[in-house]
Amino acid sequence: MNSRTGLSIAALAGLVLSGCAERSDPGLDPAVITGPAQAQVPAQCQTGDLAQAARGFFSNPEQRDVAEALRAMEDACAAGDDAGVTQGGWGILRTMERVLDDERGGDVDDGSTLANGLVGLLCDADPTLCAVPPDPITPADLGSQGIFAVRGGGTEPILARGLVPFVDFEGDDNDALWLLLTSASSWTEATNAGGPVLMYGHPSSYSVIPVAELPFEDLGYELHSFPNVDGFNDGLLHVATCFENEVELPHLNGDESQPTRRERLQREGTILQEYDGITGADCGTFRAPYEMAFADGPVGRMLAWAAETLLPRPLYAALMTDRRTPLSSGSPIDFSTLAPVAANPMGSLVFVDAPQDGFAGQALPVIRVQALSGEGTPMERVRIQLIVAGNEGEPAGASFCDVDGGQTEDCGDIAFTVEELDGYGTLAEFTDAALNKPGGYRICARALLTDGGRNFQFEDACSEMIHIKN
Repeated sequence: MNSRTGLSIAALAGLVLSGCAERSDPGLDPAVITGPAQAQVPAQCQTGDLAQAARGFFSNPEQRDVAEALRAMEDACAAGDDAGVTQGGWGILRTMERVLDDERGGDVDDGSTLANGLVGLLCDADPTLCAVPPDPITPADLGSQGIFAVRGGGTEPILARGLVPFVDFEGDDNDALWLLLTSASSWTEATNAGGPVLMYGHPSSYSVIPVAELPFEDLGYELHSFPNVDGFNDGLLHVATCFENEVELPHLNGDESQPTRRERLQREGTILQEYDGITGADCGTFRAPYEMAFADGPVGRMLAWAAETLLPRPLYAALMTDRRTPLSSGSPIDFSTLAPVAANPMGSLVFVDAPQDGFAGQALPVIRVQALSGEGTPMERVRIQLIVAGNEGEPAGASFCDVDGGQTEDCGDIAFTVEELDGYGTLAEFTDAALNKPGGYRICARALLTDGGRNFQFEDACSEMIHIKN
């Protein structure tokens, strides 16, 4: 999970509500205040500063509508009507999205003040929304290249409002459009938010994340949500980047006789599995997948697709040495910085905690393995299996299963790399692996990552000799 701001609910609301307590007195004599309806509005419910920010962000007719909605929220808050506050807050956030999509938004600083103040009021009405403190909504999220969208029961993609300029591998100017998609039945399911969710973010610089791969220059994104869910259902949210001009990916080691690098997404030091669900249609007017620079026209595109799909990889690499890509995509497991990278398709495995001596039929001390790309970047979702190297002679037939039951459905010898909470410890952990025969063995880790019918390959990693006793 990316680092959190640690803002308390009160502090977030205070960004915009701090001046409310000093609002001018309406001039009423306390003696004439005879009922609750005329009581002074509590400071935490006052929306005067939000109304001022709304005037800077909206124009009519939305400006009038939002002013009325803010007054209704203030009355609901003073009356303890949390449902009224919640309904009004989400309604104004949706209005902000509509105005931004229509390119009619005003001052983004005022918009940021308004959005953060609404989040503060929503959290006061329902503290569960801020169980994890929300990340501030910045002016950049409301800018021409940002994302700001309220989603719930639907699956409509979220598209950035404008192109992001960048420089590609060959030093050519290019433009990118980024978007969010979900393969869940709804955005609510994908985010585990339990209700509406506000997705927001903006382009960022590579200076904020360590990248071991070749980046597309400074192309990267910050992505957040409100409620700031503590992770979400893995594999259901997808981030994609569409390139206005296809990007040529370089060859391994700069050698044209070697395969080209594979495109993936980078998140906090981790390469993400590609998502095949995105198509050119999701990118608006951008070109669809498999349209390569050397393949003009439908016949050429068909031949290019057939060559890449049907030819053996070494032959394809030799005949078609330049791989071009119109888009990249991936599936993050939480909200954090993302950026596209080109992944070396020949990876390696490393024993972080190597196999140790043990006893037959009993779980070995925990074994941890890391899967690395060819450039040394940790990769998640890689299937790793432990095997017994050179398993011949005496004692032949050793395996990772219990000593009495023989081969079982789960022998504890298979695990997938999973990101640790710090974002950099992407490991596969084996806690139940047990060898069923005494003897001396070398244990090896073997891995496979299948992507669109093509495999990302890894070299085996093997341990020193270990000894298993009765």
